[in-house]
Amino acid sequence: MNCAPCLILLSLVLKLKHTIDERLYSIALESRCAVLCCEVKRGKKRFGLSIPSNLIQFFKPLIRIYRQLQISTSRNLEMFILKYLLLTIVLVNVALGATETALNYQIRPSGITCAPTAENCKRFIATQVNQGAKKVADVYLTSINFVSQINKTAALSAPPGELLVEGYLRSTAVRGETFYRIDTTQVYRLLPLIENNKPSGTFFHFGLSHVECSTGGNCPYLRVHTLNTNNLTNAEGFINPYEKYRGFPRGWLEERFLDGSSAAVSQGSFVNNKIEITGVYVNLFDPNPVCPPFTNPQCSNAQVATYMRSNRRCLSATGCVTPKPTVCPKIVYTCEPGYRLVSFAMAPNGCYSWYCDADFLPKTY
Repeated sequence: MNCAPCLILLSLVLKLKHTIDERLYSIALESRCAVLCCEVKRGKKRFGLSIPSNLIQFFKPLIRIYRQLQISTSRNLEMFILKYLLLTIVLVNVALGATETALNYQIRPSGITCAPTAENCKRFIATQVNQGAKKVADVYLTSINFVSQINKTAALSAPPGELLVEGYLRSTAVRGETFYRIDTTQVYRLLPLIENNKPSGTFFHFGLSHVECSTGGNCPYLRVHTLNTNNLTNAEGFINPYEKYRGFPRGWLEERFLDGSSAAVSQGSFVNNKIEITGVYVNLFDPNPVCPPFTNPQCSNAQVATYMRSNRRCLSATGCVTPKPTVCPKIVYTCEPGYRLVSFAMAPNGCYSWYCDADFLPKTY
């Protein structure tokens, strides 16, 4: 790697620091288009910047102008060079970003007390999932940038270890120290488990294998992707611990397993060609897309409005019926801890149907 342009560019950045605010200055020094190669000492601080050899051609005009700058100190010329430098950094970042892969991390609080307005306080710890034998050090994060559809309160109120994000790890240098954040693409939260159960094992995404199977035999219909790897394998199904929970919306969860790019993440292990699930992290953008609005039926005083609920948790009106309480089950509805009761009348007798949705999921009606 040729470090000669490094010295020239560092001289420019340091010379022009009075024209750059601190944030842009940090970006210029820490940009992913450059890696640490050589240092220039300024007072008690050291700054490093290096340009990969295949990018040096970007800076040849800049180097020529810099030589002129040694003779002419025009402020306009300085500003032109600054804009050239920052534009080049942006273009290279875009080019390199096209090959990036988002990774999945478990998030937990760092335990450090941070003022609400503190920008560089290390609030969170990110642990890359499915590390295997090759361990990756935990990373302290100053912030997590959520996509606009995500309820930040639902995400950040998750108990330690129950928040999972997919995204890009970014770094910024401030006064010689590196700080990290994650720009998320997907955000998941663990569905509450009962009886003090804790999730364990490998993190997976499910899809359909499209294997053609004969009737009556075991069929590896499930495609299993191990997160943060290229590992793909087939399975004959899964064992879902949530099926035994009172009022749990089984159809909703089974659709979330196969929900494309926003599918739920399962944690567990292979047992007899099936995935034994120990915990499920559902996407906080739920329902996706959002439920369409519906109009309540105008029923007479002797009637009740009836509804049906889809596997996306969306409600739609079905009409009005005269309730028949004598044929309805006499049940006191309750949910497991961490879940809330939702209920509505259904045709034909006006009896109530009920489900238990996770407390952190948004209400749909």
